Amino acid sequence: TIFTARHYLEVAERCGELYQAGRSGIFPSEQDFRIWKRKQDDARVERFLNARLVAGEPYDRNRNSVCEECRNSYVMQRILAFYRGCQQGVIDK
Repeated sequence: TIFTARHYLEVAERCGELYQAGRSGIFPSEQDFRIWKRKQDDARVERFLNARLVAGEPYDRNRNSVCEECRNSYVMQRILAFYRGCQQGVIDK
């Protein structure tokens, strides 16, 4: 049963033969856990990067007509002019 397995795992852990890493599971040693954890983190980053590539090419604002339309709009030009003015004020001081 699950209780028997848990009991023997706890006994093995107390003897120093196993390393229990919380919800991550049971490992032969803490070093093995850290290696596994590093691989999991690397795999998570790799999956994230691959998902972005699968969803489409990396974002290129020069090829995005909506973004270009927005950038060239009157309102956006006013916002950019205001921002550039504030930056000039900081640079001039």
